[in-house]
Amino acid sequence: MKLDYLQALKRVDEARGAWILHGQEPLLEQNIIDAFRKSWIEHQIERERYDINSVSDWKNVFNALNSLSLFSQNLAIEVHGNIKPDAHALKLLKNYIQHNEHNLLVVIMPKQDSSSLKSAFFQTVEANGVIVALTANYAQDRQRILALEADKLGIQLTQDAWQWLEAHHEHNLLAAKNSLMRVADTFPQQSNIQIEHLQECLQDQSRY
Repeated sequence: MKLDYLQALKRVDEARGAWILHGQEPLLEQNIIDAFRKSWIEHQIERERYDINSVSDWKNVFNALNSLSLFSQNLAIEVHGNIKPDAHALKLLKNYIQHNEHNLLVVIMPKQDSSSLKSAFFQTVEANGVIVALTANYAQDRQRILALEADKLGIQLTQDAWQWLEAHHEHNLLAAKNSLMRVADTFPQQSNIQIEHLQECLQDQSRY
């Protein structure tokens, strides 16, 4: 199954099996990892992290997934890297997916090209788990994502303010989020943000 970032956020609490998150948007990656970690703490799910530096590191991941701690009923494994499993590790992945439905494997990878997305690893997870592309290619997607960030800060932007913010940051979501935080701090009594508010606190910043 393929999900976008906003769809994936809604399914964090029910996530099981195997998930791959891939993309080049640091804001989206950090937000969804934070959402997973918060959910694991709330549901008392044990978490382990592995960094994949060679193909052989995958063996440790699947050993952990298939050997549960005495102190927990569920385990979440967070894997970071850009090395896909080899044929042997793929067999371990398929075995894990078939027999260990209570645990969760979350693999965080950088943006993948089209050939990588057609690899056996991605095809296996797409058929049996979840693939999340951490991208926001369209202005309306970026605005929906940033509107959530604005809601957290207790502010709303007018439509022309959104357009100004988009143009100012040239699609950089992380920079745009930082600007939302800045404008919320600069105008703490103002919940409805206009273009003038953004210009006042951001244009000086752009000179440096």
